[in-house]
Amino acid sequence: MGNWSARIRDNSRSSRIRTTDLVRVLDYSDILISFWYYGAGMATGESFELAIKFKGETDFTTVGNYKYEEDFTNGDWIPVTVNVPNPSSKKKMHILFSNNADKNKGQIYLDDIVLRGVPRQVVAPTDAPIAGPTTEAPIPMAPPVPQTPPTAAPVSPAPVTPAPVSPTDDWVISNHRRCGASEADARLHCRTTCFSNTDCVTGQYCWGVHPNYCGSKPDPNPTCNDIGYGHRCGATEVLARETCGPTCRWAGDCNGNGICHGLQSNFCHCS
Repeated sequence: MGNWSARIRDNSRSSRIRTTDLVRVLDYSDILISFWYYGAGMATGESFELAIKFKGETDFTTVGNYKYEEDFTNGDWIPVTVNVPNPSSKKKMHILFSNNADKNKGQIYLDDIVLRGVPRQVVAPTDAPIAGPTTEAPIPMAPPVPQTPPTAAPVSPAPVTPAPVSPTDDWVISNHRRCGASEADARLHCRTTCFSNTDCVTGQYCWGVHPNYCGSKPDPNPTCNDIGYGHRCGATEVLARETCGPTCRWAGDCNGNGICHGLQSNFCHCS
């Protein structure tokens, strides 16, 4: 966080902020939009949203909608990452944040807004090139030499070793809302699932959490409560975070073990 945050409020021109220039996204199959938000004075029925518009499109498309009491309560900074697929190779896009509060006192503060891209996978051709016609004269072939078939003893087939099974193969992504003092507390401890704040004990709230493997991975047993972030290697951000992949600064540090991801809050640094 810096010294200042962007603020959007009510449902007027001051309720919206957007990128001034188009952001180039042609080289990416997915665009990850990460940000922190903080609610102040928001009331029941009020919300804010994140929308995107690719170059050439007329309207913005909502990719994230955050409702007071369902997704957040006032007075807490909450991190979010939204994955925007780009399967049709769109070249550029705008992003837009807007607040749907009824009055000026309904305010959302935004900070640390970061756009990252997942590079497209380049698939090498598998067919051998077809040779073109040649103008060289054919080379005469010598007559075949008869050969006696070998009489080698039969060879027993070698035992087949099954491929190793990754412990994460059976893990299933969970997006269930969970009780906790904060989003990180709810997710990192895999606390009880919920539908509303009334499902949680006193001091806890029902949070919409980042994707995780709660329910299919072993129960977490963190040795500290100090939340960390950082960068780690993995096929996806959630795998890098949930398996605590190797630390990294850029993709070259991963040595083929996925790519280098900036992580959501985690306990990977705990010894």
